[in-house]
Amino acid sequence: MNIGLIGFSCSGKTSLLSFAEGYFQFVLDSDAELEKSIGNDFLQFIKEKGESQFRDKESEVIKEIAGLTNSFVAFGGGVNYFHAAYGCIRDSFKLIYVYEDFEALIDRALREKKPLLEINGVEKYRDLYNSRLSQYYRAADFVVVSERRSLDLIWEEIKWIINSLQN
Repeated sequence: MNIGLIGFSCSGKTSLLSFAEGYFQFVLDSDAELEKSIGNDFLQFIKEKGESQFRDKESEVIKEIAGLTNSFVAFGGGVNYFHAAYGCIRDSFKLIYVYEDFEALIDRALREKKPLLEINGVEKYRDLYNSRLSQYYRAADFVVVSERRSLDLIWEEIKWIINSLQN
């Protein structure tokens, strides 16, 4: 079984990966795999080559990941219903949308200096968040609402979903 976490940047997807160790053969962050593939950081790559080439490269990495079995993957914030690689994700993964409200996300994004926030500024970042909400819901098999809960509580809910899929 493959489980994929989707949601906007800074929703806690990557932080949840450590909880999945021992449950799955492969525990991956698609952003980390993408960064290995492009050889530099996202912001530099997007500035040099544009978001379109960034998304093309992201699709290549995702297609490789989709070939794995028994994996738990945190997908980047751009992965949603309209993503170019959505078809192969849909065929290979049960998707859990990790929802977090914008105010919590923006606090984290500012601290972590997220590339799209750096490029676009807060208002365009908010517009991007709002434009993706329905796409995440549409793509997801399950939704976990973070509401600033602890990672332990969020993981317990995800674990319940995983167990229900195995039974």
